[in-house]
Amino acid sequence: MSKIFGDEFKDEIRNLKRLERKLADCKVSIEEVIYVIENKDVLINTKPSLMQALKAVISLSNTVESLLGNIKSFEKAYSNMSSWVKVKVEKKAQFVADVKRIRKVRVGAEKLIKEYNFILKKLGVKYREEILKRD
Repeated sequence: MSKIFGDEFKDEIRNLKRLERKLADCKVSIEEVIYVIENKDVLINTKPSLMQALKAVISLSNTVESLLGNIKSFEKAYSNMSSWVKVKVEKKAQFVADVKRIRKVRVGAEKLIKEYNFILKKLGVKYREEILKRD
């Protein structure tokens, strides 16, 4: 009797809802990163101080790391889905487009984090040199 009311699919329905929530989180994170990068006052048409530049890069780095965490969480939820559910979900063109975008964004986010780490090292060296000059 329980199979008639869909209890056998309860776990898959829960997984689908979780996957949908993760997908929404990824979309929000992507838009947040785009907004932060486009509207970071310190980086637009100014010559920021070393401290402002450090704060801006750290802020951007944290935002991108949060995005990457959301993407990894989405990918984990997606990989835990049953194969027959994946087949059903992948028939939706919007879902396939979102997954492709998220995969591209993940690659970009990983590159950004590497660049931010390199920039932070360079800014850190400059900051230490500036401090030593003051003392």
